[in-house]
Amino acid sequence: MNESLRKFVDHARDNGLDHGTIWQLLHSAGWQDEEIASSIAARDLDLEIPTPSHSVSRSHSWATLAKDAVVHVVTYIALFYWVTNLALLWLLLINLWVPDEAWRISDGELLDHFSWIRFEASVLIVAFPVFLVGWVYLLRDVRRHPEKAKTFVRRAFAYVTTAFAGAAIAGDAIYVTFLFLNGELTTRLILRGAALTIAMGSVIFYLLYTLRSEAEAEESKVKMETAS
Repeated sequence: MNESLRKFVDHARDNGLDHGTIWQLLHSAGWQDEEIASSIAARDLDLEIPTPSHSVSRSHSWATLAKDAVVHVVTYIALFYWVTNLALLWLLLINLWVPDEAWRISDGELLDHFSWIRFEASVLIVAFPVFLVGWVYLLRDVRRHPEKAKTFVRRAFAYVTTAFAGAAIAGDAIYVTFLFLNGELTTRLILRGAALTIAMGSVIFYLLYTLRSEAEAEESKVKMETAS
């Protein structure tokens, strides 16, 4: 403990200042909350402040936060590639299964179409395992440390992804409605719209369900700790 800090707390307490006033004075001078709390406890308490099992040093906290941020970035980028390319793959397959009656495709264009299908499949083969590994790691991390369920990093990525997926569904719904009102809606376009809606809607449902279940688990742990 800093000697000057200890002397100041002793002097302040001897002159009748309460803990709140001492904390405000030291905090305004730039002392950290942990240092202030330790000095006050050392002066007025016989026991040291207990350290919770999940607490870490400040440097380790920043390292953990950075690692979590990197894992979230990689995982959600993989999720973006996986979902968007899955939707694009469905659109390409729908073009083959339900072709436009006015579409007259040459052999060269058909080969290009199959080449794009192979490309989208390649993206899925790479992106899905990356997403799966990252997501499993994040889920296990939250099970070990339920307090992470409400961290800014985790919720920010989840809600931003949900917002983008919702915007994609809204745009698709607007386009389909426009075609319907314009008398141009066909089975092919309905299937294309359904493919995008199912892909993005699944992401929204799963992320919101996961966030809710993790938050409930964290609240349950807090209640159990409080009751005990």
